[in-house]
Amino acid sequence: MIKSTTAKRYLFPPWSILAMAAVVAVLVIWQSHDAARVPGPPHPFFQVLHTNLGQFWLCTGEREQARLAFERALRNDPQAHVAHVALAVIAQGQGRREDAIHHLRQALAISPQDDETNASLGVLLLGEGKIREACDHFKAAIANSSQHHAAMANLAWIKATSAENDLRDGALALDLATRASNVLDDRDPKQLSIVAAAKAETGDFQGAIRVAERALNFAQDMGDQERQAALQVHLEKYRAGQPLRFSTY
Repeated sequence: MIKSTTAKRYLFPPWSILAMAAVVAVLVIWQSHDAARVPGPPHPFFQVLHTNLGQFWLCTGEREQARLAFERALRNDPQAHVAHVALAVIAQGQGRREDAIHHLRQALAISPQDDETNASLGVLLLGEGKIREACDHFKAAIANSSQHHAAMANLAWIKATSAENDLRDGALALDLATRASNVLDDRDPKQLSIVAAAKAETGDFQGAIRVAERALNFAQDMGDQERQAALQVHLEKYRAGQPLRFSTY
């Protein structure tokens, strides 16, 4: 699988951290008195600042503080899409996959056209064995952003290797894999292995062998032993005239 980049999209660049630090002290003091405030709708200014504070804590590596800030932002505004995405990033980093999936679903309920959130949810769903639903989210990411190459690569891998006959589509897999590899990195063994699998699914085993051997050379140069072992298995299949088949990812 090709990982998505949701975390990067919602983090502030380093140059902004010092500027944000100027409001942190005020926010912390204000948060300490939050429970004593008169009930009623929060001021929009503070809703934004809660989110900003959460992003500040994320940038500085204080994930627990970030979690509390984003949760407070959601209490103030349940439609805070960025807060749901950020909480998913935090949950995934802590190994809480179900919580991450929950927050990404909530984020998409608010903003269903978000390509990066769709792609990230697809990756998590693949890990949970929910392959068909993952495909739907990869397709949505591509539909909303025709240049979402990570989603293309992941969908290509499924379309080339799924054990479910109706999920496979060699021609589509090869188109997606080639486009993704050309943009992401045509020297990346992982990307090339997807192209090779797609070629095998179309019946072009000689082409699959050539690409897989190229991927193996790059993996050896990188010292990636795990990728080398996987590619050796792939090559044995292709040389025997067999495509790859996986029921889980």
